[in-house]
Amino acid sequence: MVPSGSEEDLHQLMDQRKRKRMESNRESARRSRMRKQKHLDDLTAQVTLLAEDNNQILTSITFTTQHYLNIEAENSVLSAQMMELSQKTRLTQRDPPFSQQWGV
Repeated sequence: MVPSGSEEDLHQLMDQRKRKRMESNRESARRSRMRKQKHLDDLTAQVTLLAEDNNQILTSITFTTQHYLNIEAENSVLSAQMMELSQKTRLTQRDPPFSQQWGV
């Protein structure tokens, strides 16, 4: 049995619609892959920027910590000097110099 003209036309129309749908699906998949790739590229760039920020913050923390330690050491030295001078002042006030004791 040979298909009639209208059946053949219907079959061709269905094939054409199927091809269009397949092409549309391919294009949609291509756009989806492009969006995913762009998203991946954006995330990669963001990771790079955040890593740079992190390094700057770590450098700043290191510098600040070192500055703090230097000031703390200087403070310890100054505290020791203050205690020494306070002790000398107390001794001087308690025991006046020899010349003052004997009226010389």
